[in-house]
Amino acid sequence: MVKSGWLKVKPSESKRGPSDDHAILSELETAAKVAGLGIWAPDRTVRNVNYALVDDPRGFFEKFKGKPISAIIDQVRDANTFRMILLIDENNTKLHQYVGLTLTAVKAPTYRVGVPNVEDLVEPYSEEAKYFVESRLLQREVKVVLEGTSTNSGLLGTIIHPAGNISEALLAEGFASIVAWQVPMLSDGPNKLRAAEQRAKDKHMRIWKSYTAKEKDSGVGSSFSAVVIRIASADSIGVVPANDINAPERKLFLASVRAPKAKDSKEAFFANEAKEFLRQKLIGKTVQVTIDYIKPADGEYDARECASVVLGSQNIGELLISRGLATALRHKKDDDRRAVNYDALIIAEDLAQKGKKGMHSGKETPSWNEEAEKEKEIKTAAKAKQFLPFFQRSHYISGVVEFVSSGSRFKIWMPSQNKKILMSLAGIRTPKQAQPAEPFGQEALDYTNRHILQRDVEVMIEAADKVGGFIGNLFLIHGDKRENYAITLLEKGLATVHDYSASQSSFASQLYVAEKKAKDGKIGIWSIRDPEAEAIEASMKTATVVEAEDAQVYVSDVGAAGSLYVQVTGALLSSLEGLSSQLRDHYEKEPAVTFQPKVGDHVAAKYSADDSWYGMNI
Repeated sequence: MVKSGWLKVKPSESKRGPSDDHAILSELETAAKVAGLGIWAPDRTVRNVNYALVDDPRGFFEKFKGKPISAIIDQVRDANTFRMILLIDENNTKLHQYVGLTLTAVKAPTYRVGVPNVEDLVEPYSEEAKYFVESRLLQREVKVVLEGTSTNSGLLGTIIHPAGNISEALLAEGFASIVAWQVPMLSDGPNKLRAAEQRAKDKHMRIWKSYTAKEKDSGVGSSFSAVVIRIASADSIGVVPANDINAPERKLFLASVRAPKAKDSKEAFFANEAKEFLRQKLIGKTVQVTIDYIKPADGEYDARECASVVLGSQNIGELLISRGLATALRHKKDDDRRAVNYDALIIAEDLAQKGKKGMHSGKETPSWNEEAEKEKEIKTAAKAKQFLPFFQRSHYISGVVEFVSSGSRFKIWMPSQNKKILMSLAGIRTPKQAQPAEPFGQEALDYTNRHILQRDVEVMIEAADKVGGFIGNLFLIHGDKRENYAITLLEKGLATVHDYSASQSSFASQLYVAEKKAKDGKIGIWSIRDPEAEAIEASMKTATVVEAEDAQVYVSDVGAAGSLYVQVTGALLSSLEGLSSQLRDHYEKEPAVTFQPKVGDHVAAKYSADDSWYGMNI
């Protein structure tokens, strides 16, 4: 050091004169002076050294974040905490800045000895971990990337040795574990660190000596395509396999996602926002599902299937969190039950917080409560009668089906009117599913739940019933086309035409055509019913028993199940023939009038088989 000019030799204080060693050092000092080395250089520069941060740590971090800075490790306090000298070259000025730094997203066992007024703490493997780092970094020049500040305003960063990332080395040797909440700060991402930690776990190294991987439950890791048929809450959905829409509904929870609580007054608004976001994004869509883990049953809660749900290329849990409509669950260090993309969820939450999105905005949360929602419901006959004319004038009204109580009765939320109504489909009747249940009642309810629940629809109100509900038509929207849902139910054989209600409907003819199609195909209800046999049975129930009487007749038609249609000869037949003749003469002289008949009209029409006029009911 003296020879290189970095040290001065103290004057000899011995009364006997300088010792031989002192004489040698003095000669080396003289040689260094002559050569102008080190402190004896004529143009030497004085180091600008700061032993503490002049600015606050956050300000210093913002100034140098993400930039690799040369540094010398001055002290290793424990395996992930250091005192170092940052060699900063800025504006042609060299600054040596002493700072404390903790490794980002890495936690090694604590080694704390000799700290005044603080109890010593030496955790298992802490001394080994400290030596591991000291032997590689102490007094070495390295590169440091500042990545954040801790909760106590300390600097966080990654240290890059010429041989590699010291954080990765610590994890690979089982000297440290990953701190999940700091993962978003990592400039190079978490993948390499996660892989290193997993290798140590698999080998049961050091802190993972007693680690036991939890056995995967049956079905974990399986993937399948599914159709979303229900949004149960802000973090749970109901799906059925895409290749079997009639399969039982399967409830899934978004893996590692914590949704706002609907029962918490501070979170209720965002709980409903999150649920509506999922409805608009997912309902009726085909998604890819991967079961990440199964949360065991706990008290009153059943076991839950937790999954990653992907629509196209978008992970729905990550998307929900990035909008500030949910947060990532904080799993325990040794809890392997987590989403496969857990780090991405943590990063998404960090970005949402920085962007002040959703629940992180800091703004006053709009109020939402269940009582206020109930005020929007029209539930009395008087109120229904009050709104009926307005709804009728509005013709098509956009809405969302909130609840299905039967195959043809629903609760509908109409945003433009800020009202919720109960509506039954006009012109049809679906079988009852409540006890005593009717055949195909449950099938009609299930079909309706899977095809219109939580869907965007349009409704056309025709009338109000006696209990505060409405009667009308519901349409599913497919691009620029409308699907009349009553017609769909009839075609599927899950409903029958209600004659009186249909007679009031502008879609009456279409309803009868749809019902006939199902009858002819023996679909649904009509697979176990015979319309003609039912008609005969109904007539028998109302028939009057009379005394036997002989009469001369001629058969006009032979029906099903042995039924005959006859006309009695005699005076009545002669009178009928006379009326028919008068009818024929009248309409042959009068010009025909073209009009659109409606159900219930009594009309005259020419029968093509005998070219004669007859009276009939539509």
